[in-house]
Amino acid sequence: MTLRIRPQEPSDDEAVLSIFRESFPDLPHGTTDEYRRGVDGWRQRGLEFRQYVSEESGRVVGCGCVITIESEEPGLFDITVTVRPSDRRRGVGTALLDQCMTHADELGYRRTLSWVIEVDPGTDAFVAKHGYRRNGASEQQSRLHVPSVKLTGFQDLEDGLMAGGVSIDLLGDRVDDGDFMEKLYRVDMTSHRDVPSSVAWKDIPYEHWLDFGVLGPGRRSGRGWRWQMGNRLGWRG
Repeated sequence: MTLRIRPQEPSDDEAVLSIFRESFPDLPHGTTDEYRRGVDGWRQRGLEFRQYVSEESGRVVGCGCVITIESEEPGLFDITVTVRPSDRRRGVGTALLDQCMTHADELGYRRTLSWVIEVDPGTDAFVAKHGYRRNGASEQQSRLHVPSVKLTGFQDLEDGLMAGGVSIDLLGDRVDDGDFMEKLYRVDMTSHRDVPSSVAWKDIPYEHWLDFGVLGPGRRSGRGWRWQMGNRLGWRG
C-alpha cells in the first residue's frame, strides 16, 4: 500500500463527506455547500482549520484536520482523524495523525484533544496507543424515528402545556427574531459551561453560533424546537 498524505483541496470535499457518511451514518452531515460554509466561517474568524486527506491510487481513503479550540488556555487544538471503514487497520489513521501532529507542533501546541466514537471497535485502542486518555467530557447521541412513535394520549398535550404557561414552537419560526435569538444564545452558552471537560468553556461569538450552530452543516431550524415558560427559555435542535 502506497499512501500519500496531502492538504485537502475543494475537489476532495465530496469524497470527505462520503467518508463521514459511511463512518457516522446516524449523524447529520449536510450538503457540500453547507460543509464549506462551516469551514469558511471558522477560518474567517482567524482560527486554524487545517485539513489533510490520505490518498491511495487516486482514491481518498481518509481525512484529518487540526482545529483551534477556543479557550482561555492557549495552544489547544482539536485533532480529528476519520478513515473509510473498508480501509481501516492498514495504517491510514496513524499516517494522518502523524501529519496532523506535525502541523500542531509547528503551531506550538500545548495540548491536543480529540473525540472518540465509543461504539466504533478499535478506536479506544487507537487513541491510547498514541498517548490520548479520557478527560471526562462525553456526549450521548439519540435519534427518534417519528413514524414509529405511538402518540395515543398526546393529542391535547400542547393545549395542556399552554394552559400551564408553556409555549412550544418551531425554532425556524423565530430565527429572524434577533432579540429572541440573542436570549437563546445566552441560554446555550450558559448550559455549555456545565458540560464536564478538562477545557474551560469560552463563549463563541453570537454570529458564529447562529451561522454554524443553528444554521450550519446538518442543521435545520425548521426541525428544531424552542420552549418558553415566562422568562425561561430552552431549545432542542
